[in-house]
Amino acid sequence: MDIGNLSHPITIRSLQMTQDPTTGEMVEDWADLATVWGSIQGVSGREYLAASAEQAQTTHRITIYHRDDLDASMRLVSGSTEYQVKALLPQNDRFLMTVMCEVLS
Repeated sequence: MDIGNLSHPITIRSLQMTQDPTTGEMVEDWADLATVWGSIQGVSGREYLAASAEQAQTTHRITIYHRDDLDASMRLVSGSTEYQVKALLPQNDRFLMTVMCEVLS
């Protein structure tokens, strides 16, 4: 892949537990971990019926520079679109990695 195609700013988010200062309750929140440059390509889109309601599922392939701290529990954000990480596919040279994601609705 030509690294000139890594033209989208992508924010990596991880789920963090914080304590509410007022109530002391533990609260889950998505915190920004890093912003990287990447390439976003739509792979497939399909519509299907589930639980008597029409559903849409879209899969994307996002290519970024290799990161050891990225895992499948994280989310990627580009613009107003949020992606759930489904699979991490590092390349043999460990220079780039492909992240397979689903668009969150």
